[in-house]
Amino acid sequence: LMHLSHTSRSVMSMLKSPSVAIHLDFVEHRDIFDEGVGILIEKWAEQIQTVYFTACRRVGTESLMRLSLFCPRLRKLNLIGCSIDIEAINELIEKTPLLEELAMSEPCDADEFLVKLSENCPRLEVLVFTASDEDLREGLKALSSKCTRLRACTLFFDSVDPNALLGLQSLPSLRKLYLHQYSPSAAEVRHLAEVCASLTALHLSEPISMDSMIALSAFSRLERLELDRVPFPLPLDNMRVFASAFPSLRALYLSAPSFSSWVELEGQSLLYSEGFRNPVRVYHDSSKAVQVEVSDFEWISSFATSSPLLEELSLSLPDGKPNDFLCKCLSSCSFPKLRNLTLENGVTSASALLLVPLLPQLTELWLSNCPAIEDGVLEAIAMHGSRLKVLILSCLPLITDIGCRALTALGPQLEHLDISYGFELVTTKCLNELLARCAKLTVFRPPGLCFNDSSMEVLCRACGPRLREVSVAETSVTARSIYRLGDSAPALESLDGWNEDDDAFLYLKAKCRRLWTA
Repeated sequence: LMHLSHTSRSVMSMLKSPSVAIHLDFVEHRDIFDEGVGILIEKWAEQIQTVYFTACRRVGTESLMRLSLFCPRLRKLNLIGCSIDIEAINELIEKTPLLEELAMSEPCDADEFLVKLSENCPRLEVLVFTASDEDLREGLKALSSKCTRLRACTLFFDSVDPNALLGLQSLPSLRKLYLHQYSPSAAEVRHLAEVCASLTALHLSEPISMDSMIALSAFSRLERLELDRVPFPLPLDNMRVFASAFPSLRALYLSAPSFSSWVELEGQSLLYSEGFRNPVRVYHDSSKAVQVEVSDFEWISSFATSSPLLEELSLSLPDGKPNDFLCKCLSSCSFPKLRNLTLENGVTSASALLLVPLLPQLTELWLSNCPAIEDGVLEAIAMHGSRLKVLILSCLPLITDIGCRALTALGPQLEHLDISYGFELVTTKCLNELLARCAKLTVFRPPGLCFNDSSMEVLCRACGPRLREVSVAETSVTARSIYRLGDSAPALESLDGWNEDDDAFLYLKAKCRRLWTA
């Protein structure tokens, strides 16, 4: 940045033109610091409209103060992962009335901050922030009454009033709402449906009750729904109502918590589900099978009928029978638009093979943590997955050279391949044959010890210039491979599993200017 500030006069004179808007993007550049950033801010001043400091830990309050002083036309600011003072942010929003996007991870007094933000930045469209106080109703009320253009909001909650969302008023412009570390009650969900009727994307990261899930049915315009910790088992009758409520849905992510979470979530080790046709008891002990029947997953067909536009489907249930039953129900459904399918946790080979009719239309397949999957499933994927570009097959320990060699048919089209923590029976020779065919790979996560220096050499020859992310965790590569990667992959952004203080990594960092470091 110090060098850039003294660049040629012709370039600087062009940038000084009042008609030119400057956008500064320093996402994940850990080596920039306040002094260098400050020179650019002062030099371009009123022309700066966008500043992204995401994960720039050396950028702090000083840069923020300079933005306040010199950049009144600032429209977009991202401070996620920065060490900043809340008072500096408060001063900034007072002097940037044109601000449209603000993202920050520093916890703050939400009520006070939201009131001030609403008064000074009425054009706000995108907001990401963390609430640290227990009562933010007044803040949300001010936000919804004055920031009428708000279209996307991500809220992280540290400690909050259990009915905080009731403070929201009418927000017809809001399209995306992401709530983290907060579980809305059924009353709050119904209130949200009334004041945010145009919502198209909703993400809830914390456990919710079945009553809250049913209340979500009021969001009839949803196109994307992500529920990270749904109550399990899922009562059939309730799920049918839930599944038939979203005619515009394009992406659905449902994930049930592991059995180790049940005590924490419910306060007891014994659960009783009244919603099933034949009520069953589910025990905290993960060694006990979940007593469910295939008919309990027939709600999947309701999604197939009511959501014909569905493109992304991710279903992650606890280990055991539920996932096998899920596959059986999926195999009898038609999802004409489906492109991305994710299934996890204990799917067997017999059940996975039932999904073969869906494979020709998929571009992404995630099938991980399924230790019973065998070579025959990979042969079926290779035979029928003619459109696959993303293939996630992590934690599959039974795969041998037969399954690995079958994947070579998909090699030329794959852009993202994850075979980590599995493929333990595959030889280095067979793995190298697969990598030699993968000319388009941008992301690769290899298996264990069979990935060595010779494998890295093959990988770099096949797709070195395209590589963006590589993992060497649990592999047998040496420093030689890291040096080779530096010479072959100038666009590399992430390397997982290697000591960042090592000389080889420092060489890689010098060669790959976009490499992310901790």
